[in-house]
Amino acid sequence: MIDSITSSVPEDGGALQRRTVYRRHLVFYLRVFSQENNKIFGHVVDLSTKGLMVLTEKRMTEDTVYKLRMCLPALSGERQELLFDANCRWCKEDGNPDFYLSGFQIDSLLDRERDRLKELIRDYGFGEPG
Repeated sequence: MIDSITSSVPEDGGALQRRTVYRRHLVFYLRVFSQENNKIFGHVVDLSTKGLMVLTEKRMTEDTVYKLRMCLPALSGERQELLFDANCRWCKEDGNPDFYLSGFQIDSLLDRERDRLKELIRDYGFGEPG
């Protein structure tokens, strides 16, 4: 099961980080919005129940908590939104200098919301973990 795997993932500086939950890519383009102004914050690159990588047009400030919203696909026939706080752990320039990649730790999910994310990853995720 993806949620129980632990690995060491090298960062750009050669240091290792411990990741206990692998992120998975999704088969569709999932947008993330700011709860504060309802503007597009960015687009999900990969996702787990504990964090996500987001492609943004602006550099994100590390160690800052952002209030975010995702519109989830209708898994059960009705559209669902997921509101959560995400702490920016890192930010770097993307291969395209007009964009940035940022890693976020999800800080505030209820068990019900975490279950929705698990369903989303199971039904729409692709790629081998790790």
